[in-house]
Amino acid sequence: MGKRGPSKGTGGRPSIPEPNWAELERMLQVHNNGEDCAYMLGMSYSILARKVQDHYGITFEELIKRNQQVGKTTLRKAMMNAVIKGSVPMMIWLSKNWLGMKDNPEEIFEQKPTIIRTKDGVEIKLGFDRAKDCDNDND
Repeated sequence: MGKRGPSKGTGGRPSIPEPNWAELERMLQVHNNGEDCAYMLGMSYSILARKVQDHYGITFEELIKRNQQVGKTTLRKAMMNAVIKGSVPMMIWLSKNWLGMKDNPEEIFEQKPTIIRTKDGVEIKLGFDRAKDCDNDND
C-alpha cells in the first residue's frame, strides 16, 4: 500500500480568526475606509468583505455606508450639544452651513462716501465708494 496523506484538518492554510465586529463598526463610524479597517484587523480586504457577508448578511459596502451614517448622526448630535452649551463658534458655523446665513461685508460698502468741503473749497471724501475705489485698484 502507498503512503497515506495527512489526516483531515492538519494541513492547508491556517484559518483567519473572526474580526472584532464592535471594533470594525467603530472604525467605520469614524469614516475609516474598508482597506484601512482590513489592515487594522490583520486581514485582506477581500477576506474581511467575505466575513462581513457571512456575519451580517449584507455587503461590506452596505456595512460601511450604514456605519458612516451612524457616525454622521453622532457628529450632528455632538454639534448640537456644543451649541446648547453655548459654543459661539459652533453656532456661527451651523448658522452659515445649515441655515444659509452668511457674513456680508459687501453691505458695509453700499453706503456712499461723505464729502466735506472746506472753506478753501477743497473736497475731502470720507468713506469708501466700492464701485469706484475698488475697481480702480488694478490700474
